[in-house]
Amino acid sequence: MRPEPTAPDLPDALAVLVSRLRAAGFSPVRSARTESFGDRLVVYAKSRLLVRIVSDRGQWFVEVGARDWDDWFDADTWKGCLDGTDVAIEPSTTSEQAEFLGQNLDRIVGAVDKNRGLFKCLSEKRALRATQRLGLVE
Repeated sequence: MRPEPTAPDLPDALAVLVSRLRAAGFSPVRSARTESFGDRLVVYAKSRLLVRIVSDRGQWFVEVGARDWDDWFDADTWKGCLDGTDVAIEPSTTSEQAEFLGQNLDRIVGAVDKNRGLFKCLSEKRALRATQRLGLVE
């Protein structure tokens, strides 16, 4: 495993999220970096929960999944399922998403552990948002 990104390598909000992940007992389980575009990936894990931080051509993303899932979901989608609210058509900023995740790690871990329809909720909310963003649903 390559070294995980360090605080100077990360935007401030993601550096704060990494600190919160580590304080909550998450450990890095995967890390990769390409030199050509500066792309980076680091995955943190605790129990079944996985948090993935990605830089793709300078754009940063943070997503959450579970070890036994084959998909990842952004913080807006998690918020919608945890709070029982609609997901905004336009994604929150990476900073806003990192802040939400950092402040709600316990809720997310608990939801994954209970897993009562959570994957279905996340998948449906993300699909609805994508459909709305394409203008297929008013």
